[in-house]
Amino acid sequence: MGKKYYKVVRQGRYNTENVYDSCRTISPELKCSYSLNKWTYPLVKGSKLMVFDNLSDAITFIINTNTYDLDDIIFECEVKKPSKKWAIFRWLCVPQENTYIKICKLRLQKKKFTHLLDKDENKHIPYGTVFCDAVKLLKKVD
Repeated sequence: MGKKYYKVVRQGRYNTENVYDSCRTISPELKCSYSLNKWTYPLVKGSKLMVFDNLSDAITFIINTNTYDLDDIIFECEVKKPSKKWAIFRWLCVPQENTYIKICKLRLQKKKFTHLLDKDENKHIPYGTVFCDAVKLLKKVD
């Protein structure tokens, strides 16, 4: 394995062992379930999954998020097609879920979507965020 990446997840629904959910409380359209050693892909076609490129930023995210919970877990992971910059997120930070879905659909149709972006420069994605096409959880970080 090459570079290490880190994914913040929560213990899965019904406390099912080895099933983990996206860490934030988000709509079912965007919420992914992750399993150990299995590839997870975004539910919304044309979108990306987010991981951290270092453990420190993953820990900071957990501490600073308003949804902090003792069920938050960090996993070392493998990713497909990692990228620090993804056009939609250059300005789109903390997107409204329905806006995010609209943008992904417009982007796939090769239509204009910039009118939907939030250009507030005081907002930003969490430091150390990397966008990718798929995530595979490898091992829990202690």
